[in-house]
Order: sequence, then C-alpha cells, then structure tokens
Amino acid sequence: MNIKDILISEENTMIEAMRLLDRAAKKVLFVVREEKLIASITDGDIRRWILKKGNLDP
Repeated sequence: MNIKDILISEENTMIEAMRLLDRAAKKVLFVVREEKLIASITDGDIRRWILKKGNLDP
C-alpha cells in the first residue's frame, strides 16, 4: 500500500471520501492541505455525519 492511497483533499466530498475508504480497504483517511496533514476521517465519522443528516450532495 502506498500512503497516497489514504490521502484526501479537503475539497473532496463525503461521497468521494466514502469511495476512497472502500477502495483503500482501510478505516482511516488523512486530509491534507498543501501537502500538510490537517485532519483524519474514519468510516465512523462518515456514519455519524449521515445520521445527523449531513449533506452528501457534491
């Protein structure tokens, strides 16, 4: 596995994050801005977002 497989931009949507989590088969993604780590997001974070009726529109 390459570290780039679990990096995502803050500009990506939740749907894109869900796809990347599924494709990478990992439970965490790291959000980067200008090649610096700014956050992490897990599948649990996305589930909680959906349960709180978070916007999934692109």
